[in-house]
Amino acid sequence: MGGKKIKPPGNLSFDPENNFFTWDALEGATSYQLGYAKHGKKNYSEAYQGEDTKAVFAPGQGDWDFVVRARNMHGFGKWGDVLEVVAEPTI
Repeated sequence: MGGKKIKPPGNLSFDPENNFFTWDALEGATSYQLGYAKHGKKNYSEAYQGEDTKAVFAPGQGDWDFVVRARNMHGFGKWGDVLEVVAEPTI
């Protein structure tokens, strides 16, 4: 018996001043996962997993793609839209 996967959270955003990511909460979500990879790649590493709709993560210098997905009782849903983050070197 198959269950209904949860849709991706929307409105993933990044505050570069504080390395702070946020996204929309979803009804029925038990947790979220924030993933990242070099720009244009799809092999996402985990930056955050937990119940919050926010996370602090410093990607390091470079051009990165971030995605978020939700989990419910049936498992993880699909990744949401890609948010490109360009992290400049600090002086």
